[in-house]
Amino acid sequence: MLSVAGGKLTTYRRIALAALSTLRADLGLHRLDRRPFPLPGAIDPDEGMRRLARCSPDLEPVVRAHLVHLYGSLADEVLAPATADPDLLRPLHPDGPDLAAQALYARDVEWACRPEDVVRRRTTLALRGLAGEEVVRRVDELFKTRGGEAPRAASVPSSPAR
Repeated sequence: MLSVAGGKLTTYRRIALAALSTLRADLGLHRLDRRPFPLPGAIDPDEGMRRLARCSPDLEPVVRAHLVHLYGSLADEVLAPATADPDLLRPLHPDGPDLAAQALYARDVEWACRPEDVVRRRTTLALRGLAGEEVVRRVDELFKTRGGEAPRAASVPSSPAR
């Protein structure tokens, strides 16, 4: 067993490759693929803004920019439930860009189990000082009134064939 502690989000791939290199023989790995692969949702921000403007033209530009910054090409997936329920396009707090649809996406796709997971870890509400009790109650109400799915992985394109 090899334990890795510490590290940063920006270096996790390098750390993982170093760990696999250390265990390579024990794991029977003949080669390690060191080619960089884009993370899920990776997209040029300008292209992301154009795509989101086409599929959600009524969203304010600041909200579109916020969603593209957080989700990239997956932003339209975050907003998909709002097609049937436009109320999901309402902000979770009037002073922030985070939408109700994000709370459901966090629950259904990102494994958020409690409203606090959404408010503190899946949105920018806490960072903006907007994570009050009323917002937590609103997310809790969304969880209770909008039936959800079992958490699932985001629709991520498969890696190129090797």
